[in-house]
Amino acid sequence: MKLNFQSFFSFLIYLEPILCFSLDYTLYSQLNTELNDDINPNNSPNSILNYFKLTNETLKDYDSLLYFPEKERIRLKNLAHEMFTFGYDHYMKHAYPLDELDPIHCRGRGPDHLRPENINVNDALGDYLLTLVDSLTTLIVMGNSSEFKLASKLVMENLNFDKNSTVQVFEATIRLIGSLLSSHLVTIDPNQPFGDMKIDNYENEFLNLAHDLAVRLLTAFNNDYNILPYPRVNLKIGVPLNSFNHTCTSGAGSLLLEFGTLSYLLNDTIYEKVARLVSETIFLKKNPTTGLVGNELNIKTGNWQGLMSGLGAGIDSYLEYLLKGFVLFGNPKDLYMFNELKKSIKKYLRHGRGECLRGKGHHPIYINVNMNTGSTANNWIDSLQAFYSGVQVLDNDLDEAVCFHALYFAIWKKFAVLPERFNWNLKLPDIYFYPLRPEFAEATYFLYRATKSPFYLHAAKLIIENLNNITRVKCGFATVHDVLDKSLEDRMESFFLSETLKYLYLTFDKENYLNNEGEINYVFTTEGHMLPIKTLYQIKSHLEPENQQENFNYPRESNKNIYKHKLRYNLPMKISYFDQLFEMIGLSDNLTDLLVKSQEEGFESAINSLIQQWGEITPEQFQEFFDNFQQFGLHHIWHSLDEHCSSNAECGPDACCLKPNLTGKRAITDGSHIHFGSYCAKLRRNGETCSHFDWNMHYYNFHCPCDNGLTCVPGGTVQLHPLIIIQTEATCKAV
Repeated sequence: MKLNFQSFFSFLIYLEPILCFSLDYTLYSQLNTELNDDINPNNSPNSILNYFKLTNETLKDYDSLLYFPEKERIRLKNLAHEMFTFGYDHYMKHAYPLDELDPIHCRGRGPDHLRPENINVNDALGDYLLTLVDSLTTLIVMGNSSEFKLASKLVMENLNFDKNSTVQVFEATIRLIGSLLSSHLVTIDPNQPFGDMKIDNYENEFLNLAHDLAVRLLTAFNNDYNILPYPRVNLKIGVPLNSFNHTCTSGAGSLLLEFGTLSYLLNDTIYEKVARLVSETIFLKKNPTTGLVGNELNIKTGNWQGLMSGLGAGIDSYLEYLLKGFVLFGNPKDLYMFNELKKSIKKYLRHGRGECLRGKGHHPIYINVNMNTGSTANNWIDSLQAFYSGVQVLDNDLDEAVCFHALYFAIWKKFAVLPERFNWNLKLPDIYFYPLRPEFAEATYFLYRATKSPFYLHAAKLIIENLNNITRVKCGFATVHDVLDKSLEDRMESFFLSETLKYLYLTFDKENYLNNEGEINYVFTTEGHMLPIKTLYQIKSHLEPENQQENFNYPRESNKNIYKHKLRYNLPMKISYFDQLFEMIGLSDNLTDLLVKSQEEGFESAINSLIQQWGEITPEQFQEFFDNFQQFGLHHIWHSLDEHCSSNAECGPDACCLKPNLTGKRAITDGSHIHFGSYCAKLRRNGETCSHFDWNMHYYNFHCPCDNGLTCVPGGTVQLHPLIIIQTEATCKAV
């Protein structure tokens, strides 16, 4: 059915008494487009409303997404600036020179030296002013010249990498080297496009610090077996003797932007060379049938140890750096590798209707699969995957970017933040926390820049207001411990200031240099630091002949202009597609009901998924296996191989001698230790005997220090096996 202007306005007049407000013409224009092939000309306006299942309220909601008030844009730009200043100032007041701020208790956090195995903290924290260094480029983007100069002075005078800290090569590279190089390049730029960021008497201190750290990280490549780097190094001594013999794909393969830029600035090829060799080595290890890579490699054998292939944790930034590496350095190998992997991703990971914005079928989703077979590996997607729509924007795959972003928009609307993992089968989180990650805000920014659709300003508004309302505490912004009950953890990771608030600020700051003349002059690293291109190939690869770069014509801008007009005055997807998507992720579910359901299904599913991923576990693998549980919020878990008893009599009258079976996944825990040897377990209640041992009573209840009127609430229990019961970490809550 085609509605001409006369019938359209008759339709509008007919509806107005019903709706009691006047809708923007563009919404009806879009409805009309959707109706063309499905509605009989004789249908009434009521039948049209019924067709779309539209009500007064939903019409208002959709209509409001088609425009964005200028005053609101300015207000939200100022809010992003205020939130950054609030978090940054409290870090400087309460935490500096430590690495991070604990925003609830208003204190600093450094590495966990007492527990070196606590990689959840120690991978990023190294006693090296982490949050201050990581925040430098946000100060630049926000034009805060005075604070940037003060912060730079502190960094140049106090940053020292001669520390007995074991850190992850990937985290130290993207957070520290990336920021130092970006700050250096902005400081020496004669045009000073961000304002006066020149530092008096600057003598390349940022570059020298980046070089110092890179030299220390370079020891990770001292691998006698192959080019794959060890995942962690001690900044003072190099690779630790007890270092893990495996590394994730993204950790090893996402060093090219920082290491390549360092090679260019130092005129020393070694950094780009090792980063590029690793990237190419990983690509050559893809499965010959599916063309997919896995998420974890054994650095001694060079074989795949983790067979899951997806877009999230373990692989994410490897894909990102293949494309961005090509844009920055012009090496055609990078683009070739990206395109080959993209083909396999679309073939095996992508499920749903063939075309994102037209046709029938369920909303497209990229799932996790087995790299060797392409078969489904599990039922969850993780929050890190949200970055990929930003890569699709850079790759001119705008339709797919719109659909991919919409999925995470729906999940965010459901929980008001993103769970670390979302089970698309159960419509529940598999992992409940949200550590203030930036990926969804990043993708929202890039889609707005590519389309100029007001829809993405509304999405950014939803993000920033949820963050401000849910995570703001006394001295900053806190990690969400549970996306269902919105309980908080006392940690503000550096990327919240470096990335999350930077991307939100840029979304609303239309006057920013990066949104105007500088829009095609910079590439953002995976930590949100800007590396300048200026003119194509001003930064050239040391490892490619120049004649291979002459025909580079990367058409980022041409498609963007087309989409700018196509989407600016329309919703990015059909209303029927939005409704389908919201139903798919259970947007209307009651979160209170989900709290109960999640205890039974969501968390157990996550644990079982990890167990299935590992398969049959030997006693020697248990330590590494339980290290993985930190991602579920399971902490304070160690193991013991000692034989503490041989009979009940040795344990006294109030305990029993437990003997785990070491032939399979069988061990016992008191919540703070995993025991592989025999262990005296105390009886927990009257009448219990060793012959009638109540396993469900045998878990340790972690406690937490709470103040400011908060109460320590125990975490939930997870029974991995009749002999393995684990208690999640307790949380301070207002009760």
